[in-house]
Amino acid sequence: MAGDVALLDALDRQARRRKEGIATLSVLEGPADAGNMLWARWAARHGLAVVEVSGEDLNAAALGWARALAAGRDLGADAEALATFSLTAANPRHMPVFTGKTAHERRVLLDGLAPPARLPEATWALCRALIIG
Repeated sequence: MAGDVALLDALDRQARRRKEGIATLSVLEGPADAGNMLWARWAARHGLAVVEVSGEDLNAAALGWARALAAGRDLGADAEALATFSLTAANPRHMPVFTGKTAHERRVLLDGLAPPARLPEATWALCRALIIG
């Protein structure tokens, strides 16, 4: 238990370094179950959630992360907020309104707008899918 406290404190220090913009990699060595439990304890200590994915399938990892994220957030509302912010930043005179629109109306609205230059293409595609669907 005392060793766990030291490890949790080390993870705290590493998190502070990341927050300061210092690239920091956390590696837990030893039995996977013990590492997973320690990581989950550290996350709970900070009000964070952990998504565990087995294997090296990046699509499965992204899907697991998205499912966990969606359980606690309204991703559609987040996508609308990001799209509104990004599109308004590019053209302050035009603020898209998604509330009360059907999926078809949202698609037509988004099709009529140039994609935000500052958002990566994949991010914009995900926003569009969440807003429309």
